[in-house]
Amino acid sequence: MIEPIHETVRNLLRAQLKKLDLHQAQRVEELFKESSNSQETTKGRFLIPEKLCDVLSVVCGKQMQLQTHGMIFDRRVNTVGIIFVCPTDPEKVSEAVGAALRSAMSLSHTLKQYDIPMFVELTIAIFETTTNGVKPSKDEARKCMQKVVKILRNYMLESSYLHSIGVHVWPTPADETAGSEEEQAQAKSKNRRDRSRVFPWLLNSTRNWYQSNEFQSRFANEEHHDLQSLTLENFRVAGKRTWQLNRPKEHSGNGAGHKSKVHLIHGHNGTGKSTISEAIELWMTGRVERLGQGKDYTEILVNRECSEATLEFKFDGLSPDESCLYQQYKVVEEGIQGLTKDATSGLAKLKIGIGNSSRFGASRG
Repeated sequence: MIEPIHETVRNLLRAQLKKLDLHQAQRVEELFKESSNSQETTKGRFLIPEKLCDVLSVVCGKQMQLQTHGMIFDRRVNTVGIIFVCPTDPEKVSEAVGAALRSAMSLSHTLKQYDIPMFVELTIAIFETTTNGVKPSKDEARKCMQKVVKILRNYMLESSYLHSIGVHVWPTPADETAGSEEEQAQAKSKNRRDRSRVFPWLLNSTRNWYQSNEFQSRFANEEHHDLQSLTLENFRVAGKRTWQLNRPKEHSGNGAGHKSKVHLIHGHNGTGKSTISEAIELWMTGRVERLGQGKDYTEILVNRECSEATLEFKFDGLSPDESCLYQQYKVVEEGIQGLTKDATSGLAKLKIGIGNSSRFGASRG
């Protein structure tokens, strides 16, 4: 049995989830029901209980009863998200995180048992408010966050819990109404980044990018270079690894090669999905949003046993007679530095096919 959460936390959850372009459901049945309204059908929904004494109780299959503080369902990505608010009391953290993981795993197992092709994403919210509304100190909240991360790492190393579900940790949103206009803008920016990292599976950033004027003007009707491969050397992991996007001619049965328009990055936690997406993000934008500002990129992205890390991008020519193009970079303290001609900025110098280098949110792993 999970503890109910204070009204302050429930209101904070609702306010943040509404900014994810989700409709608010009033009942569990409404959460999963198809709507006759075309606009509502194309959006996900969330449900947070209205009363202090309430937690969400959902019966799955014949035996499982799921209890949670909130749920999200998005039919567009065929994913259900469950939200657990972790108590900041140090004595309750381990039990709460364990219960949240077991619930998410049980839900995933039940869905597979009934041949329901749906993914499960778990969000553990560490909001700085207890069940009685008393706000703990910043130091207590920080220690709680560190303990949750340590518990999750142990589960990842000692069990297979995290192999079939997504797990995300949600820190307390900043107050967007306090302080000067600049401080309020910084709070909104922080909360927007946190939501993007905690709910990447909603694909809001990607969807907004494809619908933006920038995408239409830059990529819609122009000829562009296709990204063939990405090679990372000592980037987070020691050694050289190459990700081949398009099949070369010599590896194709008809000798014509093969160009894929969609590329899926898939794998268990810790296998390098985030590494690939962050390498592309670093190349395209010159920074990694997850790391924030004022960080030494060499300390974080260069493998500890190596002196430097490099990224190499290989592109198709625009015609059969044009040779392949290469761009090579190395990680520096401020972000990224070009090592080859015209390698100062990925998108500034080349028209890159958006199908091969779209904007990524944080991925599992």
